[in-house]
Amino acid sequence: MVQAGLRRYWGEQAARRGWIVISPVAPTGTSFFSGGERVIPELLDAVAAEFAIETGRFHLAGASNGGRSAFRVAIRHPERFRSMTVLPGMPPTPGDSRQLARLAAIPVTMFVGGADQPWLEGSRAALAGLEASGATATLSVLDGEGHVPPSLDGEVIMTHLDAVRSRLNAAREAGDAPTGAGP
Repeated sequence: MVQAGLRRYWGEQAARRGWIVISPVAPTGTSFFSGGERVIPELLDAVAAEFAIETGRFHLAGASNGGRSAFRVAIRHPERFRSMTVLPGMPPTPGDSRQLARLAAIPVTMFVGGADQPWLEGSRAALAGLEASGATATLSVLDGEGHVPPSLDGEVIMTHLDAVRSRLNAAREAGDAPTGAGP
């Protein structure tokens, strides 16, 4: 799944644009939202020791269960992240949903296929929870698309991430708090 995600979303386009992509393989028998998330702070520390990370905070993205993992990790360590993008993703448990206020300082962008009914419902609930918590969040429903939306492949998702990064950098340079999560 990691290799498929790298090929579909991040790999070539990310490298061409100068992004460093870290896509960990979940520890055997556990996902990053059911115990494996405990290794993420150490992984981020190792990456930050090896590379100069702009502002010292990471842009977090995940697809499907990676989107669920992104919510879990961001809720537990919001100070580590500049933004979060999921395609699709939602909090993995009701306990996580109750902690969405922890993401108030992180712009969150969610994409979901309109034909992906269970994830669409979960994404809408996540958006409502984020908005109620004061977080800046957007949800783009991709009409007629399923769980793995082909319209987000490579160039599209990386253009989105470039726009988020540019907007956050401009807000930082202007001395403003980051606003807006959509492309």
